[in-house]
Amino acid sequence: MAVVIEGPPQGASCSRDEVELLAKRGEHVLSALGHPQAELSLSLVDDPTIEALNAADRGRPRPTDVLSYSLIEGEHAEFRGRLLGDVVISVDTAKRQAEERSVSLGDERALALDDPRGPPPPGTRSRGRSRSARNASLGRRTLARASTMTEESALQPSEGAEARSRFFWVLAHAVFFFFAFPQWLFGGPFDAGFIFVWFVPATLLLVCDELTPRRGALWGALAGWLAHTALLHWVFVAAVRYGHAHPAIGVGAVALLAVYGALFCALFGALAAWLPGRRSSTPLVLAAAWVVIDFLRSFLFTGFPWGTLGYALHENSWAMAWAPYAGVYGLSFLAALGGVALRDLWGGRPLRAGAWLGALCLLHGVGALLGSQVTDPGRKARVGIVQGNIDQGVKWDPIWAEETLRIYEAGTRSAREQGAELVVWPETAIPGLPEVTPGLTERLEKLAAETGLILIAGAVGVDGVDPATGDAIGPVRFFDSAFLFDPRAGLRDRYDKAHLVPFGEYVPLRNFLGRFVSAVATGATSSDVTPGAGPRAFRVTDAAGEELSIGAPICYELLFPALVRGFAKDGASLFAAMTNDAWYGRTGAPLQFLAITALRAAESGLWTIRAANTGVSALIDPTGRVRADTGLFERRVLVGEVTVRTAAWPVTFYARYGDVFVLGCAGILLVTLVRALARQRRRKRAPIEAQGSQREPKAEERESASEPRAAAEEQGNHERS
Repeated sequence: MAVVIEGPPQGASCSRDEVELLAKRGEHVLSALGHPQAELSLSLVDDPTIEALNAADRGRPRPTDVLSYSLIEGEHAEFRGRLLGDVVISVDTAKRQAEERSVSLGDERALALDDPRGPPPPGTRSRGRSRSARNASLGRRTLARASTMTEESALQPSEGAEARSRFFWVLAHAVFFFFAFPQWLFGGPFDAGFIFVWFVPATLLLVCDELTPRRGALWGALAGWLAHTALLHWVFVAAVRYGHAHPAIGVGAVALLAVYGALFCALFGALAAWLPGRRSSTPLVLAAAWVVIDFLRSFLFTGFPWGTLGYALHENSWAMAWAPYAGVYGLSFLAALGGVALRDLWGGRPLRAGAWLGALCLLHGVGALLGSQVTDPGRKARVGIVQGNIDQGVKWDPIWAEETLRIYEAGTRSAREQGAELVVWPETAIPGLPEVTPGLTERLEKLAAETGLILIAGAVGVDGVDPATGDAIGPVRFFDSAFLFDPRAGLRDRYDKAHLVPFGEYVPLRNFLGRFVSAVATGATSSDVTPGAGPRAFRVTDAAGEELSIGAPICYELLFPALVRGFAKDGASLFAAMTNDAWYGRTGAPLQFLAITALRAAESGLWTIRAANTGVSALIDPTGRVRADTGLFERRVLVGEVTVRTAAWPVTFYARYGDVFVLGCAGILLVTLVRALARQRRRKRAPIEAQGSQREPKAEERESASEPRAAAEEQGNHERS
């Protein structure tokens, strides 16, 4: 809250004590109003100056001094009157003068204060009141209630009520954010994101309503931290149960990781608080801002886009139809647009809310039309997934190595019996180092040759070691890899994971942080994992002699749309995604990761084979729909039919051109910010220019102006005599 006093003009008599008294009374009025972003402007200027100010700000001159306080998004009630004659302005004075003129404080007309000209004529209401007479009436009713309060009794309850209201919306935001994504609740999956997702941006905007940008950032950070703490609770399970960290370390890991998400919520909160005061807070601009901030999460500080809003709409087929064009960020835009419209509906703007909700329905209708035109022109192939369900606690135990291999070999033979031509094992399914462990590569090559299958299996890759002797022949580096076994050529290729998990597979800034923490995902090696060169597709010939290009994104890579898009650009006709979700236990994380994989399939327009150690393994079609899946923590072989892309199956717009939609949203936001800053600069410059336009009258003008006054005085003296 602030009291702004401008003036006084040249030649006006206004003592310092009077100005201080005016400011004190103004602060009392603001305290009584109870609006944290209220601003009381008292202009101690003459008519020409106020005319210039009004012309600059509202487009038309009015010789009227203004006492106003602002509500959300620039809407305000105005109380007009000359202030130079009497600088003592109080709530009691306003109420008394209203009663004398029989003007209700809830009247739709402006209330004059000490103005001998009376209330302004109809049609002179400000642009803010014209946009929302409801908020103007609310302000005058608040002012009327404040007339019966003392400064102390009015201030404290309003601050407490405001804090309680905001904290309620903080909790609501955390709850809606948690339930917007799939969760494992009451012994089974719970997925109602298509209902809850709309309330996520709406509640965050309500948290930041009527705040300064600084306070908006702080409240937004609090809401974001609490929401991400709830969503990322599975990090505790990964760190403590399987990473064998102390429980305090697990709690700290969740809290610190939630800070990352809170930073972006703080940025959105600051924007949401700053834009309304510049008349730039439209649903389109706020939705574009949400998209840009979601995109920043994908690469800042290596990126961690878990909880990107668009994933909550993975079950909405009409919204998913936009993924091949705009990616997951197009879905984030739809969710944010709907959320901002709901906020407007709650805030008393039914017409604007209805217009944007209608636009949202139109976009869904277009999505339904786009989805109905999806074709599947490729050739059919039967594929299999072996979900070994090996507990993470024994995964790297040498005693279990032989049993683990036996389980996967038996599953592969079972898949072959069901007609599979390609079988995928999960991430690091092979319990050893195929290029170093004696006999391991030969055993897997024999399995592929025996079954006639193309086998893609996850394991730890090694560089710098002689395969024959196991001796180091250079710097030894370890990789999280996918191995391709051809039934005719044996070990054909190896793809190395390019985007690693910080503090999971490596420790950033190891020379410093390595003294305090170690990587969680240690097993076959205790050192950091090395990142691979980048995404590229496997190429192999199937049993029919057709070339098959397979992209094999590994686990954490699936969080990054741009990286997975690289496989499609390299010519992949099929995705064989592999992961090890045993780290997450029975939480919502495996289900959320499945939704993330579904978006990657829809963005690239490719069938996706998802192999997970403990589930959820799935076959996902090019629209992102899960056609077949397994349960959590069950041992199962899943076989089904997929379509391999051919030359007649074009690459999607998103796979070809990337995040063009994000660039468009960034352009909208940039133009809005530039215009808002320019408008703010003009407002600040207007009073200076108005005062600079005033000049001292010339000598002849003073003489000509004094002649009528002298004549009037002489005539008055003559009449008195």
